[in-house]
Amino acid sequence: MGKFKFIKNISLALLSGVFVLSCSDDDDSSTKNPDVVKQKISYVITSGNAKTDLKGGNSLLVLNDLSKSKDTTVLNNPNALFVKDAFTQVSYNQQSKVFTGYIYGRGANELGSAGLRSYVVADGKLKVLGDPVKLSNFGNTGTFGKVSYAAAISASSVMVVSRNGETVTGQEKLVDLKSFAIDGTTPSITGIVDRGDNQLAIALNYANHDTAAVAFTNYNLEISSVQYDNRIGSSYGAWRSVRYAQIGKDANDNLYVFSGTGKNGVGALKIKKGESLFDKNYFFDILKASDGYRFRKVFPISDDYFLLEFYYEKDKYGNMDNSGRFAVVKMSDKSFKWVTGLPVSSEIKSIAWPDGNDGTIYLPINLVKGKPTIYAINAKTAEAKVTLRVGESELLKAITIIKE
Repeated sequence: MGKFKFIKNISLALLSGVFVLSCSDDDDSSTKNPDVVKQKISYVITSGNAKTDLKGGNSLLVLNDLSKSKDTTVLNNPNALFVKDAFTQVSYNQQSKVFTGYIYGRGANELGSAGLRSYVVADGKLKVLGDPVKLSNFGNTGTFGKVSYAAAISASSVMVVSRNGETVTGQEKLVDLKSFAIDGTTPSITGIVDRGDNQLAIALNYANHDTAAVAFTNYNLEISSVQYDNRIGSSYGAWRSVRYAQIGKDANDNLYVFSGTGKNGVGALKIKKGESLFDKNYFFDILKASDGYRFRKVFPISDDYFLLEFYYEKDKYGNMDNSGRFAVVKMSDKSFKWVTGLPVSSEIKSIAWPDGNDGTIYLPINLVKGKPTIYAINAKTAEAKVTLRVGESELLKAITIIKE
């Protein structure tokens, strides 16, 4: 099923101008500050039809400035690209400049099976890049290096899709996880983090062992080691057959491994930049910080801030139980703040994929009544504010940040 990805401060919207610092006339200094060129940022909004959902396809709209688009329409917008297949997750690779939509089997209205479709941004719109890549199923998705990936739900395989000019190529790669079976059980892949310099960290889940497990590989998915730590439980979130990553890194490339429902412990561990061993001096007891609530999803924001999606009730945190409370955590000082300004649980129909950058994460929420809304959450204050509303007949799927 679908993954995701994640959304920025409205004040950052189209920052393509040049800010010049100049000296006054009576300043005889010969040194002047160079021009500071702001990075251009745009946003891809993925939205579908609320009545038909997976059977209705998706519209993909590129916006340059959320602050000027308080209310807009994505579905059937003449500036949007309509796709017959429905995406349940999306990603954007900043290196290859490829936007990827991940098609769940029941939403494969045109392709006929689960798969990946690739796009690039051209002249303010998404343009199809090559042919779609088919696969049998996937549990979690994302990017590393210059590729997009979709990991199988239970098999030890990963479909990687790379860009070749104006085409894409898909290649299924097997990961030698059988060598790391425990009591005859081979682990499944629940998340992949790019550590840079041809190094990956892959979160693993053992069905018969509740422990944090991380495999370290190169970009060819060749394993160098697997590390374990039973201070927390398995690192993954689940909704039906989907597996959500609970692993991520901060701006300093420190790796954090979370467990949202583990029996051994609900919290986070740390692996320092350049290392492969768990830091024995670091444990973030998130269950205590949240007063006993468990969480399903983990989203990096920026710096060392993460957004956690919690279950509504303390004793209901299974595959089919509802989530929708949110908190912002800062990993360095282990601070915890519940997010304010969001709808209450009874008002939420579903939650889409957010994206974060520069201290803000944008969270799309579909409401039981009213227009689907994207909220901007300030990482420092954990306050949420309305940023963008779409048509009431729509179903928001994701917001994705594009940096140029």
